[in-house]
Order: sequence, then structure tokens, then C-alpha cells
Amino acid sequence: MEQQSLWEEHRNFLKTFHLTIRENDPLPVRVPNYNLTEEEIKGEIIHWSLQYLSARDCPSTLLNPIIRTVIERVKQQCQKSPDKVGYSLEKKFYQPIKLMKAVTTMVDEVCLRALDNAELDLMMPRLSQLPPKYESYAVKNGRRIMEDRHVVVDDFNGLFGVKAEDVQRTSFYAIFDGHGGLDAAAYSVSHLHYHLSESVHYPDAPAEAIKDAFTRTDEAFIQKNEFRPLKGGTTALCVLHRPDEKWLHVGWVGDTQALLVKNRKVFQTVKSHKADVESEQKRIARQGGACIMYNGVWRVNGQLAITRAIGDVDYKPYVTSEPEIISIPLDGDEDFLIMASDGLWDHVKEDDAAITVYNMIEQKITGESPQNFPLNLTKFHTLITFGVEGIEHNQ
Repeated sequence: MEQQSLWEEHRNFLKTFHLTIRENDPLPVRVPNYNLTEEEIKGEIIHWSLQYLSARDCPSTLLNPIIRTVIERVKQQCQKSPDKVGYSLEKKFYQPIKLMKAVTTMVDEVCLRALDNAELDLMMPRLSQLPPKYESYAVKNGRRIMEDRHVVVDDFNGLFGVKAEDVQRTSFYAIFDGHGGLDAAAYSVSHLHYHLSESVHYPDAPAEAIKDAFTRTDEAFIQKNEFRPLKGGTTALCVLHRPDEKWLHVGWVGDTQALLVKNRKVFQTVKSHKADVESEQKRIARQGGACIMYNGVWRVNGQLAITRAIGDVDYKPYVTSEPEIISIPLDGDEDFLIMASDGLWDHVKEDDAAITVYNMIEQKITGESPQNFPLNLTKFHTLITFGVEGIEHNQ
């Protein structure tokens, strides 16, 4: 996309953005039910801003400049008038709803100011290449509460201000499938990417950085439990895509999976961490725990079916947050990656999922609806697909 057409796309979004503003909306985005420390607010500001702007179909190329501006100005507010953004000097934490309102109000202000062409010119990204195209879906289905969370950051280094070589251009994708409550998934979706960006190993050693981010996110969540009990745990699957370096770095705990599709053949990149896996049973036994068959399902101490997760404080150390990581070299023949929670994989064959995505791509290219859609997109929890190499250039 040429710079002029990109400018026009951004301008059109900003012209319609003001129609979406509802000043009296008490809860324009989801907020956690725990208070926030100074170290946690950047991750939350980013996540709230992404929620708010993505719900209004903000162009992905405009997200970073808006959110970076919002971070800078909200932090200035925190220093000048901390009480107005929910900070308690006595308790030394931020009240999330008040801080969230300050963030969404600032997003509104930044977008409205950008209607001035001079302001928009200052915010315009100078892109040599556009990020890969992606689609994301989240459906609660028949569950009472949606415990899945997901996040996409097209330009990871740009959003977090990471100094990196041009060849280290990175996109970040993650899914969190909560269990036993919302807290672990809600915390992880806001903070795993932040801890990744802050890792001493990033950007030069992405696999080590992913491991570090999982551990630090889990430790921070456990520490919050000392002040207020937080519920449950979450699987976690994150992918770093570096198209110029031609690498895909995948890290996971639990049973959320990632299917790489190449030349119409499927390759499952993730081995699920479940209590029926012999190596996981031996690890847990060495730590003093046990995997027990209950109602036909192997479970950690007779309770939990997965053996690795963020959170699950009562099951430590048996349920570890140490991720498995695989780094996959890309040769250019890859078509796309499908990431999804078990709400998809428990009911849909991998080949059927791949066929459906191919058909969706064909429909976008030709404008015609193919006859064969084996995957019903209303029957899973969370799914993200994105082009890895060839197909993204044809969409």
C-alpha cells in the first residue's frame, strides 16, 4: 500500500471515529478485578488501548502511533495528577476502572487531534513493508463465561520501543485459555508481551526471552495472590513471527495449539501438556505430586487435566509455567498458521481447519463463496490465523 493510500485509510478512520465515542459508557473495555502496581500499568494501557481501537476497526498501521502517544500522555498524568487516574498514595496502587477511563479518554483525545492533518502527518508510520494479514475470532459458545483471551501486536518492536535491527521486525500473537476463573488469562494477556519486551534476552535471543516472559508473568501473578486471592490458571501460546529473518518462534504451556500449513499439508507445532503424557507424569512424580486417573481422564493430583500453566497457585510446583519452545525456519512455502484453544481442536480435525482457512482466503480474493466450509466458525472459543509467507501477498 502506497503512503498516500495509507494516509487516506487513516484519515477515513479518524473521520468516523468520533461517531463511536460514548462518553457515558461506564465500561468501554474489560478491566481486571485487581489493583495495579506502577510496574503493571504499561501492559494494561497497551491492552486496553488495543481492545478499544480494535473494536472500532482501527487500521493496524495506525495502532502503534496512537498507543505510544497514549502511553506517554497517561504516564504524564500519573506524575502530575495521580489521584485523577486512580492512584492511591497510601496503598501505592492504581484502581483499574479509574485508570482505564483515563486511558480510553486519552485515546479519544489523540484520535480527535489527529483529524488535524499536521498531527496526522506526525503520527504517520513510515513503513517499508506491511505486517502479515491476520484474522481473529473469539466465540463464547455455550459457556456461561468466556475465559479465553487473545492479543495481536503487528509491530511488536515499534509498540514497545525496542531498539532492534530492521531484520528483526516482529509480529506477536498470543492466546490464553483460562480455567477455574478469569484472573490468570486476564492478567497474562496484558503482561506476557510486556515482560517479553523487557527481557534482557530480547530481541537477540527470542527463545530465551519467551521463556523469561512466561516465568516472570507467572511469578508476578503468584505475587499478587499474596494481597488478594486470584482465581484459576491459563494455558498460554505465543508466537513471534520474524518474516525478514524467516523464523517462527513458538512458546506454550498447556493444550492451546498452533497448526502450520504449508503447501496444503498440516504440521502441528505444539505438543500438549496433559497429565496422560508419560514425561509429564515422571516430572510431577519427581516433584512429589501424582497424576491420577479420575472419571476416565488423567489429572494432576486427581484435579487438573493440564500439567503446565500460568497461575494455578494451589498446584505449584507440579503445574509449572516453564514453556516448551520451538523455533521453526521458514523457507517461503508456508501459507499460514492457525492458533486456537481446545474449543476448536477438541471438535475439529486439523485438515478441516486448514481447508476452511484456504476457502476463506479464496473468498477474500475472488469475492465468491466456496461450497466447502467444513469448519463452523461459531463452535470454538478462540482462533487466530495469519499468513506466514506466500499467501499473505495474495490477499
